[in-house]
Amino acid sequence: MSAYKLNNVDLETYGILPGMADGSIAVSGCFDLPARTGETYHEWDDEDGIEPYVDADEIFFAGRDLVFRGLIREGRDEVYYQLKQLYDAIAAFTAPVAFETPYGTFDVLVSSISPTHYNGLTEIEVKFREPVVDLTGGVLPATGSGQYTIDDIPFESFGLVVGAQKDRTALPDSKTQYYTKHGSEGYQITKRKAKKLTLTGFVRGNNLVDFISKVKALYLLFSSSGLRTLNLNNEIEIECFATNGFKVTNVYLSGSVLASFSIELLISTDAFYMLLTYAGDEILTFDENNIII
Repeated sequence: MSAYKLNNVDLETYGILPGMADGSIAVSGCFDLPARTGETYHEWDDEDGIEPYVDADEIFFAGRDLVFRGLIREGRDEVYYQLKQLYDAIAAFTAPVAFETPYGTFDVLVSSISPTHYNGLTEIEVKFREPVVDLTGGVLPATGSGQYTIDDIPFESFGLVVGAQKDRTALPDSKTQYYTKHGSEGYQITKRKAKKLTLTGFVRGNNLVDFISKVKALYLLFSSSGLRTLNLNNEIEIECFATNGFKVTNVYLSGSVLASFSIELLISTDAFYMLLTYAGDEILTFDENNIII
């Protein structure tokens, strides 16, 4: 059996064998934290930055997309028959159904199915929508010290390794301009939008169970109320929050589990953080006018 079931029916019933959708596994999207839904912050025109909405009763999450890729090793006529059986089964669904995988069970709607036919082989891509994502079951690791921490918890405790930081020292875009001008280009001097910080790297687990527990801990962390306090390389501390969830991609299993991780964070204040290098290669970090090294 393939270990992949849709509405309690093994996909091998339709001749479908698991392929590779993401790294070395047949399904992608199943470890992502979905984006928040509704209004997540407010921008005041006369102030830099944003007012975050991070109280418990202001945090709601959208669904997420899952993709399964498989193979049907049959002749063309047999493939048509197998697909018809699958489509007839899907047509009978009246609500989300269980999609069982080695990585969890997800209540999904079938969005689309796209077969690609070759000589004696058909690749099949099934797109699912999970309207309500189960974010429960996470346990936060203990606080401690480290080069990178979030809410005083070392990144290593989540299995996280930071590879790159983007946008932290960028100048944010201007806010919307409101003006009326005829005959030439107009302009208005405005305040700046929120600063962003994009972190990319890896998340790893000693085995699949350990990996899933670390992902669930990250669900809990970034779905909790309040702002997250992020310390980067013992250089700078910022308060931030996530509105677009995070992505866990390129999942490779070989006893241990390694996957790519990316998240975009909004910095909650209008402070402009940057690093300056002075003579003698001494690096100073400052927040507005306050040196904080």
